Amino acid sequence: RNYVMETGLVVENLHVSRSGKEIIRDVSFSLKPGEVILLSGANGAGKSTLALSLLGHPGCTVDSGKITFNGQDVLALKTFERAHLGIFLAHQEPPAIAGVSVAYVLRSAREAHDPLTFSYPAFHQELLKALEKLHLDYAFAKKELHAQFSGGEKKKIELLSLLLMKPKVAILDEIDSGMDEEARKSLLEVIGELRESGTAFLIISHHKDVFENLPGVRHLSF
Repeated sequence: RNYVMETGLVVENLHVSRSGKEIIRDVSFSLKPGEVILLSGANGAGKSTLALSLLGHPGCTVDSGKITFNGQDVLALKTFERAHLGIFLAHQEPPAIAGVSVAYVLRSAREAHDPLTFSYPAFHQELLKALEKLHLDYAFAKKELHAQFSGGEKKKIELLSLLLMKPKVAILDEIDSGMDEEARKSLLEVIGELRESGTAFLIISHHKDVFENLPGVRHLSF
């Protein structure tokens, strides 16, 4: 299948292997600004491998196929270059970084993304608003990244990152796992808010019922 688009993420006939074993075979889809795809499938089917491949993880080898973003071939780009274009991944198991606060990592990411216009006071106000939206206090942002956090709290950090980075494409890998009802409500609110500004979502989840009522959601199964 051929896709003709000027904007958005396009995956064509993608084949990906890890450690010499083919994990993804002939996957194609397109994701335009503001769209949502809900990806489901059994454990080990390759959902997380797809997510990592879109960001250029070195452990994933693209054997054939194409990944383009806004008409640009991204296969030759490194992970940070793809992130700079606006592709975001919320990890299923985000790593902890001792001695580095949540606020510092988010501030550094924003500054690296747009160093010419970055303003610390403006960022600080955005951070406070995002924390309030997620019903978190500032002490949360001062803690070490993903260290001594529960599974649900780690996912709230990913939500905080989403609100502050405002990506063009957000890949959410099991972000609803470990969330309570209130956190899932916040997740849906964040998705709705960012969709209005054009963010597209590829959501990987075993709980399809959480996202099925999103307007216009499309389904992709492995």
